[in-house]
Amino acid sequence: MTLVSIVACVAVVWTLFRQRFGSVVGAWAERFAPSAMLTRICALALVPAFAAQLVLLVHQAHVENGPPLSDWLRTLPLPVYDHHSERLGVHQVLSTAGYLLAALQTGLLVVAAVGARNGVLERGVSRGVAAALALAALVTPAMATTDPYEFVAAGMLGWHAYVPPAHAFDGTLYAPIYEHVPLVGVIYGPLWLGLDILVTAWLPTILAKLIALRVLNIALTAAMAMLLRRLMVGRAAEAAWSLNPAVWFYFVVCVHADVEALLATAAALLAARRGRIWIAMVLVSAAALIKAPFLIAAGPAFVPLDSMRKRVAAWVGACALAGGITLIYPGSVLFSGIANHATVWSARAHERGADTYVLMMPVVAAIAFAIVAFRRGSPALAWIFGQMSPLSAPWYLFWGLPYAVETGAPAIVLVSLPFFAAMRESAYFGGPPIPFYFAALAIAVFAFDAYLSLRRRIVPRYIL
Repeated sequence: MTLVSIVACVAVVWTLFRQRFGSVVGAWAERFAPSAMLTRICALALVPAFAAQLVLLVHQAHVENGPPLSDWLRTLPLPVYDHHSERLGVHQVLSTAGYLLAALQTGLLVVAAVGARNGVLERGVSRGVAAALALAALVTPAMATTDPYEFVAAGMLGWHAYVPPAHAFDGTLYAPIYEHVPLVGVIYGPLWLGLDILVTAWLPTILAKLIALRVLNIALTAAMAMLLRRLMVGRAAEAAWSLNPAVWFYFVVCVHADVEALLATAAALLAARRGRIWIAMVLVSAAALIKAPFLIAAGPAFVPLDSMRKRVAAWVGACALAGGITLIYPGSVLFSGIANHATVWSARAHERGADTYVLMMPVVAAIAFAIVAFRRGSPALAWIFGQMSPLSAPWYLFWGLPYAVETGAPAIVLVSLPFFAAMRESAYFGGPPIPFYFAALAIAVFAFDAYLSLRRRIVPRYIL
C-alpha cells in the first residue's frame, strides 16, 4: 500500500467518526472565509506555481535522465523525463522542490475553492486562470511519461495496434524505444483507439500528433468542468477542477486518457440522476471501452437510481455491454494484454514487498459493489479507487472522482490531488521523506481532532 492509501484509510475512519461525534477541525475549517482579495491573489498565484512545476519538469527532462535512456529521450520532439525508470537518480533539491510546489498548489487551490464556494471568486478571474493553465500545459516543451508517444504509435498503426509487434516508429526519432520498452499492443479499449486514430492519423509529424492530443484533452477538460456545473456539485468543486494544476499536468502536459473516461462517467451520472437508465448504461460502457478499470470506477454513476435492484442490474448490464463489444473487437488480445500488463506490474510490486494489485483489487471491487448496491460509504473512500491498478500512478487518484461527486465531496478530493499526486510521483522519490512527515501529521491531526471532538461533541459539518 502507498502512503496515499494509508492516509486515505485513516481518513475513512475519521469521516465515519465525524458523522457520529462531529469534528473540531471540520468546524474550524467551515468558518474559514477568505476575503475576495485573498481569493483572487491565490487563484492568480496558481499560474506561476504551475509554471514553476513545468520549469522543474523541463529541467529534469534535459538534465536528470540517466544512461542509457538520456541520449534518445532528449532528442524527441517533446523530451521526456522517464521517471518510471529505476536507473534514474533524483536530485534531493529538485525532489524537495517538487513536494513543496505541490503543497503550495494544494494550499492555493483550497483558498480559491473556498472563495468560489462563498461567491467571492469572480467567474472572469476563474476562467482567465484556467485558460492560462491550459495554455502553459499546451506549450510545455517536455513530458513526464512516454505514454503519449505510445498513443501516437497506436494512431499510426490504426486498428492493428492491438496486435504485437507494434513497430510504428521504425525510421523515426522514437525507434530506440524498442530497445528499452517493447510495444506489445495497446491495453486501452476500442473506443479510445478509435478516438486516438481520429485525432492523430491524419497529421504529418509526431510533434503535430502530440499537440493534437493535448488540444483534445484541453477540450475534454473544459467539457468536464461544464458537466460538473450541470451536476450541481457546487462552485467549489468546479473551481477545484478547472484551476487544478494536477488536472492540467496529467491530462494535458502528459496526455493521459483518464479524462476521456471521467467525462463519460460524469455524463452517465447526469443521465442516471434524470432516470435515463439505458443512456447511463451505455455511457458507463463507453468509459470502460476507454479504460477497463472504469467498469469499477464508473460504478457510482448508478447510485442515483432509486432501488438496489436497478443499480446492480444497470451495472451488470453495462459490464456485459462493454465485455460483449470488446469480445467482438479486439477480442481476447485486449484481455491478454491487460492481464500481461497487470502481471508484470504486480510482480514488480511483489519484488518491493507489497503486491498492491493482488491485495487491493478485490478490496476496491467489494467497496465499489457495496457503494452501488447499498449506497453506503465514507467520502474518503474516493482516494481508495486508485488502488485497483498494479501501478500506483499519480493520475489514477482521479478514478475516485465519480464517487466523490456522488457522495457530495468532490471539492475536498480535488484540492488534495496536487500533493497526493506528488506523494505518488516517483520523479520525487530521491529527496527527503516529506510525504512521510505529511502522513504522520495527517494522522496526528485526526487523532487530536478525535480527542477534542469527544470532549466537545461538535456538530458534524463538511468543508467545501
